Amino acid sequence: MNTLPPNISLNIEDISFFIIEALQRQKKIGSFGYDLYILDAMRIYLRDVVEVGHSEIDQTLDDIDRKFGNEFLSAAWELCRFGILRPGSKKCRDQEVDGVQGFSLTPYGKNLIGTYDGNHVLPGAYSRFLNMLTPFQELFGNSYFQRAKEATRCYQAQLYLSCCAMSGAASESIVLSLGIRCFGEAATLKIYYGSQGRKKLIDKILINKPSYVKTKFEGLMELLLYWRDESAHGKISHIDSDEAYIALSKLYRLSRFVEENIECLTSDL
Repeated sequence: MNTLPPNISLNIEDISFFIIEALQRQKKIGSFGYDLYILDAMRIYLRDVVEVGHSEIDQTLDDIDRKFGNEFLSAAWELCRFGILRPGSKKCRDQEVDGVQGFSLTPYGKNLIGTYDGNHVLPGAYSRFLNMLTPFQELFGNSYFQRAKEATRCYQAQLYLSCCAMSGAASESIVLSLGIRCFGEAATLKIYYGSQGRKKLIDKILINKPSYVKTKFEGLMELLLYWRDESAHGKISHIDSDEAYIALSKLYRLSRFVEENIECLTSDL
C-alpha cells in the first residue's frame, strides 16, 4: 500500500470547494447512479491535487480513506445541509451501493453548478468569516457574537439582506460594549433606548477622541448602520451578494479597529 505525502493537510472547507469545482468541471466523481461517489472523489483528488500516478491511485486510496475519509463524508454532508447535494442516487432505480457513500445534486445544486464562477458562497466561506469574527467575542460579548454568527450564516444561505441587517446589529453591539465600558450598563442603556439613542451614544463615546479615531470609527460604522436601517423598512431592497460581502468585511474591519484602539475609545482624554 502506498501512502500520502506527509505534508498533506485537508479540512472540510477545502474538500467542499474541491467537490464543487470537480462537479462544475464535470470530472468523473460519480460512479453508479450518483453525481458524487466519495471513493471516486478521493481518486480524482489523488490524481489532480496530490498528483499520484495513475497506476498508484488505487494503492493510495486506503491511506487517504483512513486519514481523511471522515472529512470527505463530512464535506458532502455539509453540502447536503446547504441544499446543494442530497444522499442517494439520481433516480429511484439507479444503481446504489451499501452505506451512505453516494450523493446527488438537488435542483438548487444543479443551478449553482451551472453558474459557478469560483466566487459563489460555499460552506467554506461561512467558516472563514466565522473564524475571523470569533476572536472578538471575548472583547465585545455574547450579544456581538450571536449577531456576527447569524450574519455569516445568512451570508452562507444567500440571505443577503438579512446578512447586512445582522452585520449592522453586530456593529451596534460593539457600540453598546464601548458604552458600558465607558459609562456603565445602566447609563448606557438609558441613552441607547432614548430618542435617537444610537447616535447620541456614539457621539458621547467619541467626545474628545482624536480626529483620526473619530473619522475612522464613523466611516466604518456609517455603511453598516445604513444597511441595518435599510433592512428595517418595508420597501423593496436591492442588496445582493456584493453588499453582503462588504458588510461582513466592514464588520471585521470595525471589530479589528476597535480592538486596536480600545484604550483610546474607552478612556477620558
